[in-house]
Amino acid sequence: MSVSLVDQDKASDMNDDHERWLHYSELVRKGHLDKQYIEDGTEMQLKVNEMEDADWPIVLEEVNNKEHPLRKLRLEWDSGIYGNKKPIKPGFIKLTEALGFCKTLVEFTYYSRDSSMDENLIVSLKSLKDNRSIKYLSIMSVHFDLETTRVFSQMLTNNQTLLSLNMSVYAHSQFEKGESWTSPLNSECVVELARSLQTTALEWLKIEEIDDNGFEVLARSLPKTLVHLNLTGNKITGENIPTIRSYLQSNGENLKELILDDNLATQYFQQQESSSLSTVKIVSDRSLNSQVLQSFTADKCEIGDIGFQAILSSLPNSLFQLEFTSKQISEKSLPALLAFVETHPTLKQIKIEFGINKNSSTPVNASDLVAKILKITNKNHCICQIEFS
Repeated sequence: MSVSLVDQDKASDMNDDHERWLHYSELVRKGHLDKQYIEDGTEMQLKVNEMEDADWPIVLEEVNNKEHPLRKLRLEWDSGIYGNKKPIKPGFIKLTEALGFCKTLVEFTYYSRDSSMDENLIVSLKSLKDNRSIKYLSIMSVHFDLETTRVFSQMLTNNQTLLSLNMSVYAHSQFEKGESWTSPLNSECVVELARSLQTTALEWLKIEEIDDNGFEVLARSLPKTLVHLNLTGNKITGENIPTIRSYLQSNGENLKELILDDNLATQYFQQQESSSLSTVKIVSDRSLNSQVLQSFTADKCEIGDIGFQAILSSLPNSLFQLEFTSKQISEKSLPALLAFVETHPTLKQIKIEFGINKNSSTPVNASDLVAKILKITNKNHCICQIEFS
C-alpha cells in the first residue's frame, strides 16, 4: 500500500511537532525559559544570554500563542559580566519586534547587570515605543546613558496606559580586580526623563540611583497622578528635605504613600512641624521591610502630633524599645499611643516625654488614657515611662 502525499505531510507535521516539543522541553529543563499559566494567559521568563540561534523560533511561537496569550514577560541577563559590547542576536531583534505588536502584554521586566549588553535595552525600548498595552514596567540596567534615556522618553511621552514604573538604573559601571563601581544618572539624563514623566498618568513610581541634584529636577516634574512614590535606594540626603516638603505641598495632592530610606525618613520627621505635614503616609524603608528592627529613638526633636502618629503607624511589630522626646507632642497623641501598645505586645521599654498643649481643640482625658496604657504595658512586662514637661 502506498502512502499518500497528505499522509506524508501529516507524518512530517507530527515529527516537527515532536521535535519542537523536545526542543522546548530542553529549554525549560536548562532554566533558559520558564512559562507559567495564569488566569488570563501566560507569564514567561527568558535568560537571553543563554539563548542560541535555534532557540528563538520556539520563543517567538510562545510569544505569538493565541490560545494562551502572553501577559507578563521578563527578559533577564543573569550573569554579572562586564566587558566589551557584544553583537545583538538577530533572534532577539525579532522577539522585540513581535513584542511591539503584542497587544496582550501588560507587564514587562528588563533585568540586566551586564554592561556589554546595553544596546539590547535600546532595541527593546524602540520596539515597545508605541505599545500601549503595557501597564507595569520594570527596568534594571547598569548602563543607562543619555541615548538610552532619550529612547525611553519617547516610550513614556504622553503614555496614558502605563500605571507602574520601577527603575533601578546606573549611568555606567566599571569592573576591575574583582570590584565594581557604578555612577548615578547624570543631570542631563534626569532632565530628559523628567520631561516625559510629567506627561504620563503613572500611579506608582519607584526610582533608584539618583542623587540630590537629580532629585531636585525630578521632583518638579513628577506626574500629579502619582499615588505611591518609593525613593529608597537613592543618594538623596537630608539637604533635600525642603524639596520633598515642597513637592508634597505643591504637586502631591493625590499621593497616598511616600517611602524613604530609613535615615532620610528620620531626618524628615525631625525637621517637620506638625502643621506642615501633609496627609501622605510617609514611612521608612526599614520599617516597611525589616522584621528585626528592635529600637527606635528620637531625642529632643521638633516633631509634632501628626509626625509622631505617622511614625507610630510605620513601626514594625518587632520593636522592643521606643524612646521619644519632643515638646511639640501633646496629650492628643495619647489615643494613638494606646492603640500602638495594644498592637505591639513585644515592647519591653517605652519612654515618652510630652509637651503640654494648652490650646488643644480636641481635649482628651489624659490621666485615663495613661492608666489604660500602663495597664497594658504592665501586663506585657514592659517598662513604661510617660512624662509631661
